[in-house]
Parts: sequence; structure tokens; C-alpha cells
Amino acid sequence: MVEISDKEKIVNKDDIKEIMKNIEANIVGCFWHNPYLFFDYNDLNMDSFKNPIWLFFFTIGKKMAIKNIKKLDEVAVELFLINNENLAHVYEKYGGYEIIKNLELYSTVENVDAYINELKKWNTVYDMIDKLTFTEDYIKKIKNMNVEEVYGFYNAQMNNIFINVNDDVEIDKLENGLDEVISIADKGLNKGMPIDSPMLSNEIGGWMNGQITLLGGLSGTGKTSMTQEIVLSKIWELDESVVIALNEQDSFKWKQQMITWIINNKLKVKGDILFNSKRWRDGHFTISEKEYLFKATGMLKAKIQDNKIIFAHFKSYSQKRVERIIRKYASLGIKKFIIDTFKNTDIPVVLVLNKIDKLNDDGIINAIRQYKDLYHFSEIIPISAMNNDNIDRLIKLIKSYLTDTIIYYDDGTITNTNIEFMVAELVREKILNLTNEEVPHSITCATSYYKDKGSLVEIYVDIIIDRDSLKKIIIGKQGAMLKNIGILARKDIESLLGKQVYLQLFVKTIKKWRDKERYLKELGFKENE
Repeated sequence: MVEISDKEKIVNKDDIKEIMKNIEANIVGCFWHNPYLFFDYNDLNMDSFKNPIWLFFFTIGKKMAIKNIKKLDEVAVELFLINNENLAHVYEKYGGYEIIKNLELYSTVENVDAYINELKKWNTVYDMIDKLTFTEDYIKKIKNMNVEEVYGFYNAQMNNIFINVNDDVEIDKLENGLDEVISIADKGLNKGMPIDSPMLSNEIGGWMNGQITLLGGLSGTGKTSMTQEIVLSKIWELDESVVIALNEQDSFKWKQQMITWIINNKLKVKGDILFNSKRWRDGHFTISEKEYLFKATGMLKAKIQDNKIIFAHFKSYSQKRVERIIRKYASLGIKKFIIDTFKNTDIPVVLVLNKIDKLNDDGIINAIRQYKDLYHFSEIIPISAMNNDNIDRLIKLIKSYLTDTIIYYDDGTITNTNIEFMVAELVREKILNLTNEEVPHSITCATSYYKDKGSLVEIYVDIIIDRDSLKKIIIGKQGAMLKNIGILARKDIESLLGKQVYLQLFVKTIKKWRDKERYLKELGFKENE
């Protein structure tokens, strides 16, 4: 029997959880001591904690912080749990507030960054053991894979583990990899497939593998023709394979234009008249044209049969379907993909033709015929805004597509802000009016205390500035300006509330408060999660 030493012992997830216990406890201690940390480190979530006890205390603490409970003491917790017997039972089971008090003995808020980095590290190790262990389920998954697919599968697992571990920047030494940079350039690997435009090819270095080129424009402006002329010509010449992904309805147009390109670029001799889209519309081909068409069709069929040109049709747009197609054919060695304009056919689009008062019936019919094939319109409505023709029908049609029947506010609602916000804004308004542009608009006000005592409302409002020099302006000589602001604001607040108001104003300096997450939430500029 072979004995396994401690150094050779296989570590499992339970071992990592044990290591993480103290780290999780330290973090919980820091966050309960300073609830603002729940907002400063909002990337820390329930998945970060592997031990149930510290997951519970972290979750309860975060819920209380979101409720704007600024001091997480024994009384605050009991009040928070008073209507939830199940949570209160778990709280007592895990030791209640005595546990939190004990954490204060050895958790130091100054070390919170170190604790969190340690937690991220061991979470990464935990995930590696979890995702990279060869379970029966994994064996089933890789049974029908080749070696490259197995590599890709586990490489993806590793990427998922490390993608959010840290956002630090790794500084690379300049001398590292210089020989490789020269070697790659010497072999010509920095140059892509030439494009049939010398100026464009020289400018961008050709069409390189992994490079995405976007060509945008309105319908009918020649995007497809330009793609064929500039890109497809070289693919054809170099006998490369290409996948053309497009909407099913565009397949017919693409084949027509490819035949047109073959006739004009591979069959016609110099001096012949160009074959174009107008000839497809007019029809009645000449004998010479038919001969060209049959030859071009034969050449295109040969390319399709040799898998040099592959058409992938989509009945409706789906990014995931496009990604699957690219992955599928890329695994077969194809490196060139053309993705034609995709239109989301799930969204209804209505074509409105205006100024029909200037057309007779035949003109209206011709206009509809001219535009109807540019897009798959749900409806086509001819109108005259000048004469009010068909406007009622257009409004009725638009309403039929507006399916939102939710009543967001009661009929009597005039604002979606609370009374505390409105009070603070009245104070801010008086500051801006009285200081005559001496105070920047970045100044803000927040109601820190609001108590309705029946016939009297007691209110405290904080005036927040980001530099001390503004204090003198707002307070004024011997407090005169601040007193004036308070008098005028109180009158408006009393008018708003219909009650007598006791108002106190406090001027506070918080440098760069707009850049700090916790202050944005506390002052009401950002909703808590």
C-alpha cells in the first residue's frame, strides 16, 4: 500500500472553503463596520462567498445598507428582522450580533483591499477545481471531440474563470518579443489578402484574417455590388472559400448580382456593353446575353459545388445563428465570411408615402411599386398631410402596433419625485437665484432629515459643494446670504406643504462627490440595486 504524504494530497473544494472562512469573516466585519463599503465594492456579490454563515451575514448587511440603514448595530438588525421569522431564526442560529461584535476585534477596515484580493484569489482556485475536474459529465462532453475541440473547451473554461478576476494592468517589458515581431513581418504575415483596389489595399494592408470590415448605407445604394467588386473578385481570383450569410429574401438578389459580376469581369471582352441590373428588370434577353448568362451560371454552380462559395440563408435575423454559422465553417478551415445587411424582421415597419395630393391614381400605384421591394414593410400607407387624407387611418394603424397597456402613474400624479427631493430643489433654486452665477450649477442639495409633527414639519437640508471657496459665497457676510436663502426657501416649502416649516440649512464640502459611487446613491442621483 502506497502512503500519500500531505504534499501529495489532492485538494478539493471543501479544503478551499475552509481556507476562505477567515477571509470572508474579515470582509463581513469590515462591511458591517462601514456599510458604505457595500457600494464602494459593488462587484462583490453572493457568489463570492462559499461559506453559508458569512454569505448570510454579507447578504443581510447589504440589504440593510440598500435600505439606507447607515449604522448596522444590534438594534438596527432586530428592527430589520422583526417581520421575518425565518431570517431571524437563521440569524440566531449563526450566533446573532455577538458574531459581528467578535469580528470587530480582528477585522480592520484599512486592510479591506487586501482581504478582497485574497478572496478573489481563492475564488479563482475554487472555480478551477470546480470547472477543470474531470467528472463523468465532462468525459461525456469530450468523448466525441477531437484534440483541438478539447483544447478549445478547456481554454474557454479558463477564460471564464479569469475574465473578471482583476482589472489591474500588466506592464510588459519592451524588449520582450521583439525578435518575434521582426520574424512575423519578415514572413509577410502582417499582410492580408489583396483587395481589388490598389489604393485601398495599400492603405489597410489587404483583407486580413480576423479583420472585420463594415460597409454601411441605405437600401439600393450599391453595398452588395461594391462588396462583390472589391472583395469577392480577389476571393474568386485566389480560389479561396467564402461563406455568404444573408437573409433568405436577399439570396435571389445576390445570385443575380454575382452572375452580373461574372459576365462583366470574367466573360465579356473589352468594348462590350456592360450587363447591369436594368437588364434583369427589363428581361427579353438577346441571344448573346443568354449565352453569357448560361456560361456565368455554369461558373457560379461550379464554385458552389466545390464549396468555394457557400450561401447561408436566414429566415430572420439572429446574431447567435450568425455566430454559430461562423464557428461551424471556421472549424472546417474557411477564413473568409461576408455577412450581408441583416434586417430584424420581427419589428414591424410601416412605409408612409406623403404628398399623394400631387399624384393621380396611377402615380400612387407606381410609387408603391417602386418602394415596396426595398424592405419587408408590414404596411404601406399613402397619405396627404396637407389635405389630411388617410391621416386617421395612419393613426389607427400606429395605435394597433402600440401594445403597452401599463398605467405607469395615477391620473392625479404630477411628478415621480418624492417630497424630500422637491424640498431640496427649492433650496437649490434659491441659491442659484441669489448668488447671481457666482455658484456653479454643479452645487446640489439633499434633504437629510424630514419629520412631519402634525402642524409643523421639521426639515434639515444639506447644501453640497465640491470646494471650500464656495462656502463664503453661500454663507455670506455674518451668515446673511444663508439666512436669506432659508427665508425664501421656507416660504415656498410652506406653500408646497400647506404647513408651518422649521428649516435648517447645512453647508458641506465633499470633494469630487460626483465621482464617488456612494455619494451618488446617497444623494439620490443613482438608484440602489
